[in-house]
This record gives sequence, C-alpha cells and structure tokens, in this order.
Amino acid sequence: TASGATASHPYASAGTYTVKLTVTDNRGGTDSVTKQVSVTAPAAETIAQDLFDRTVTGGWGTATLGGPWTLQGGNAAFSVAGSAGQVSLKKGDTRTSRLQSVSTTSAEITAEMSADRTGAGFSWTLIGRQVSTDLYSARLKFEANGVVRLYVLRGETALANSFVLPGVVYAPGDRLTIKLRVTGTSPTTVSAKAWRSGTTEPATWQVSGTDSTATLQQAGTIGLTQYLSTASTTDTAATRLLTYIVTR
Repeated sequence: TASGATASHPYASAGTYTVKLTVTDNRGGTDSVTKQVSVTAPAAETIAQDLFDRTVTGGWGTATLGGPWTLQGGNAAFSVAGSAGQVSLKKGDTRTSRLQSVSTTSAEITAEMSADRTGAGFSWTLIGRQVSTDLYSARLKFEANGVVRLYVLRGETALANSFVLPGVVYAPGDRLTIKLRVTGTSPTTVSAKAWRSGTTEPATWQVSGTDSTATLQQAGTIGLTQYLSTASTTDTAATRLLTYIVTR
C-alpha cells in the first residue's frame, strides 16, 4: 500500500498521451509502468445568450442570459421584435450595445446579423473584450459591389491582414454569421471567421492576431457596435441581430 502525492498535469489540447510512473523504494530499487491516458476538453460554458424572445420599444431589455443591455447612441434607435434585436442608423450614427454584467478574459462569440443595405460606408463590429474605452473586436466592413471584408482589431488598429469573405456578394437582407474568439493574456489572441448563414462554417480562423496592450490584459465586457459613415451610399440603415451566444 502507499499514500502520498497525486500527480496532475494540464494539457494544451485533447488527445491521447503517454504517462510513465516510476517508483523507488527505501533500498534504491526502482520499477516503472507506462500507461495511455485520454484527455478531453472541458465543455464550453455559456456565459451570455440572447434569443430576443420578447417585444421591446426604445431599447433591448434584458438578455436571455447575461443581464440587461446597456445602449449608446439613443435608446429610440433600438427595439426587439420578430426574434431579433433591431437597430436603426442615419449617416454619421454609431450605435453600441453592451452586456456590462458579463466580464471575462476568454470569450467565443457567435452572432448572426443582417442589414437592409449594401455598398460602402457601413460596418458591424463584435466586441470580445472591452476595458474602459479600449477593446478587442472583429469587424465586418461592407464595401462596394457587395464585398464584405473581415478584420480583427485592437481599438481601430488591425491585428492581422483583412480577409474578403469568399463567395459573398452581399444583398440587402442576407444573413451573415460571425464568430470571434478572444483568449489569453500577455499576449491575447484575437481570431475571427465569418460566412453566409446556411452554408458550411469555415474549418479554420480566417483572420487571427495577438496583442499585449497592458490595459487590455484583464477581464473586460462584451457587446457590438454599428456605424454608418457620412460617406455611406445610403442615407439610413436598419440592422437585425438574430443570434448572440457567448461561451468560454
């Protein structure tokens, strides 16, 4: 019989690993045994989610999970109807929605959105970690001829080369799904991918970068921002957020 320390070891990823145990007795005799161990990744924890299963005028109310939405840009521009969080914009408007009750250093956010316009001058940004006024995010930028370009950002600074969504020629009302992952500290890794809803999710991240800005190496809040430029090809925009799920 024996008692004493129990070994443990964190693994970077799931898989099968070889573990070797060596025992030495009080007279110097040794023996070893080797075994295979199976390591599984922990199940993702959902920390925020909104099904928009309510009707609200002049705001977004309270998310299904994650607390109340905090809004910037005028509550009158926000509403919930038809299982979607709706936002209206005019040229020069910025509208921001945050779940201030959620604070985390690790977030994977999946969101589905649509807009009633196309062409240059509109952007839709998913916030994965915000501390004070600085943040990590993924941005969809709508360009001429239905082109949609994906960025990962620290503030307004790109952390990697942008990526044009292949096979996407955006038309008003089309649905796009965007996934953002923000993990780690010193450095933080920011990764994103986006695709036309109803098609196969890309197997790999389309854009990814790292950053170690000191003020952002701590837990932050999550949310999204929409912006219609004064140079927009349309005077207004109306958008819908249909899916919003955050895990860690």
